[in-house]
Amino acid sequence: MSRSYLLAAPALLTLACAATGSPEPGTGGGGSTSTSSSSGVGGYGGQPGVGGGGEGGAGLCGTDCTIVDTPDCYQSVCNDGSYPGVIGSCVVVPVDDGTSCDDGMFCTTDDSCQAGVCTGGPVNDCGLPAEECHTIVCDENADTCNSEPAGNGDPCTSDDLCMLNTTCLNGVCGGGDLNDCFLAPVPNSCHVAVCNPLTGMCDAVPGNDGQGCSSSDLCSVGDTCLAGQCQGGTPKDCSNLTQGCDLGVCDTMTGQCVAQSVMNGQTCDDLDACTTGEICSSGACGGGTAITSCSLVGDGCCPSNCTGLNDLDCQCVTNTLTTSFTNTSGWDGIMFDIVAKQTLEVLSFDSNIDTGAKTIEVYYKAGTFVGFESNSSAWTLAGSVLVSPSAPNIGTPIPVAVNVTIPAGQTYGFYIVSTAGGTLNNGINYILNVPTGSVQTENADLQVLGGKGRGTGFMGSTFVDRGLSGVVHYERCGN
Repeated sequence: MSRSYLLAAPALLTLACAATGSPEPGTGGGGSTSTSSSSGVGGYGGQPGVGGGGEGGAGLCGTDCTIVDTPDCYQSVCNDGSYPGVIGSCVVVPVDDGTSCDDGMFCTTDDSCQAGVCTGGPVNDCGLPAEECHTIVCDENADTCNSEPAGNGDPCTSDDLCMLNTTCLNGVCGGGDLNDCFLAPVPNSCHVAVCNPLTGMCDAVPGNDGQGCSSSDLCSVGDTCLAGQCQGGTPKDCSNLTQGCDLGVCDTMTGQCVAQSVMNGQTCDDLDACTTGEICSSGACGGGTAITSCSLVGDGCCPSNCTGLNDLDCQCVTNTLTTSFTNTSGWDGIMFDIVAKQTLEVLSFDSNIDTGAKTIEVYYKAGTFVGFESNSSAWTLAGSVLVSPSAPNIGTPIPVAVNVTIPAGQTYGFYIVSTAGGTLNNGINYILNVPTGSVQTENADLQVLGGKGRGTGFMGSTFVDRGLSGVVHYERCGN
């Protein structure tokens, strides 16, 4: 017996199974259930009969529609009225979308029926792992898979996860930008952020060893980083505030130097190296015993009865005190104080000056400069000279004879300024982060205190916490 399939919208085939003949009622046929009845009335010709007696059979269509051969992605079902065509006939319709099938292609997997068509799924990779910058290509003719280089410029992931925006080139992943972790948080200035090539994450590790840092001790200066810790500083020197019965000390809450009164009867220092054993009395530091013995060892005292032949401190000594030439910025000038531990004469200065010829002025005043930054009448001009620095961040001599004598224990203010007039990188460079009034540097003869940067003579802006970047030339003769 031959079969033919007519696929018509909506893609179904009707197989005629009902009887033909007179439209008179016929003898009842078998029921569609397995339970028999005694009799029934047959349908009119061309129609199935209404349930009658007998054993259960093939149902509405009178035959098992599943035995009908169908193409892939189609099935034969009995038309119960759900499809166009004759009710009670077998019809061929598409199977449900997603039903598994085989499109016959080696290079597709997980094929499935879609609207009656067997459609190929993902490309067959034969189970081969794809290396970076390679793709698995399936060969339909040879029924095999091969690994081939990906396209040049395709994005890829480098083995070093710290490399960003990497791309393929001839099958190799490379190029890209290094993650410098510049904005990554770190616990303190003694740590740096470094990218971990295994994770691509920025890790905080100890760093900046030897560089300056700020510890939790506000009265510690000169702290540096070591193995992730800020340490190694020295107590802040507030001796410039020691005067009579006032003792200069550091306030641990603010880090600022303050004057602390010494009680009556307690020892004090009148800053005269030729007296010893002074005590406070009614707020005045005095008394003590005068030193009269001459010494070639050097005790800071030149007694009136001694000379340079029998007392080292009575000899005239020319010396220098250098600050630093790093961590600088600059504008027109720098104001700062010098405190004499011994009576001395400031001779001249070297200064960190930007390149190019310019006129430099040097001013001085008795007492601190603080409070007189804009009061030109409080200052004395020591001299003005044209200089031509060869390079910044070195000491350029300023040939102005200052020749100012500072008695032991006294403070004098100084101002080194360029007349270029408010031009960045055309004036005096100074050191950053030197608290105004703190001891920037010192030796046995003098202290240089932190000052302020200035712009445009006595009229411009003021920048606090700046320090001299240069050299102090001075002479000390005895006390």
